[in-house]
Amino acid sequence: MNDALTAERLQTPSQGISILTAAQRKNACQTDVVCMGNNTKQIIAIETITKLDDPCAEQHELFGTKRIYASLDAKGIKIAKHYRDDNVRVPKFIREEKKSVLDPLAIWYGLENMEQSMKAIGLGTEKDHGVTWHKELRDKAHAIRMHASHALANRDIDTETFKELLLIPVTHYTNQHERCLLTSRCQIDKNYEPSKIIITDEKAKNLLETAIKQSFLYSNAESFLQNMSNAWVESFINTLGQFQDKHIPIDDDTYSTKTQLAVCHWNESVANNSLSPTLNYCQIIWQSYAQNFS
Repeated sequence: MNDALTAERLQTPSQGISILTAAQRKNACQTDVVCMGNNTKQIIAIETITKLDDPCAEQHELFGTKRIYASLDAKGIKIAKHYRDDNVRVPKFIREEKKSVLDPLAIWYGLENMEQSMKAIGLGTEKDHGVTWHKELRDKAHAIRMHASHALANRDIDTETFKELLLIPVTHYTNQHERCLLTSRCQIDKNYEPSKIIITDEKAKNLLETAIKQSFLYSNAESFLQNMSNAWVESFINTLGQFQDKHIPIDDDTYSTKTQLAVCHWNESVANNSLSPTLNYCQIIWQSYAQNFS
């Protein structure tokens, strides 16, 4: 991890490095808080938090994030941007104690929340029809998510323009295409026919507009416009799962050792531009350790 941190600093301008963080097993007795360098995609710090550190499992990600910041501060590392997941405690810590750090959100969380919000207004009980949901909205969740994804792909727009783009489906699904982009098929194809249910009820239209405006993506538009993907750090979380079986309880020392082996495996693989190396080497190390440990 020291080598990875050195490599990250060499590839980063003087204003500071950019990091990605995520947590595995957020509400378990042992939680790994991962810190990855944005340029090298290698793990530069990792903290394993247990119930001995904090008896409240929901606080583990914040506890580990604070430790990572303290460790990097002790090494004189300046952080410019911190890409994170949707944990509510971490941004509060950054706003109050690390005011110079920008904390944009990874786009997956915004898109996932948007799709779930659209599903919620397309399904419900009969007595709530037209109040909290509408049958004319039941087939639009994934399409609106894809529309939001395409809107995020445009890196040259400001916050207000992005919000306007997110609201285009409100008129598009009423079969009114004046606000649609000129590159959309509904504008280009003269024989265009809507593939989704056309909204004819004003209640459905209002529900859709309200749901988009209340979505996590719309409310935090400025944070998502950095267009940062957390795919790399989530991939490392999956790698951790190869070393740690979630269904087998183990002691803290063994858990920490497996975590460190996963870091060695990942960093060497990324440094050698090999994203699918064998696990044999790390497995041999672990077997040797297990024999000595027992």
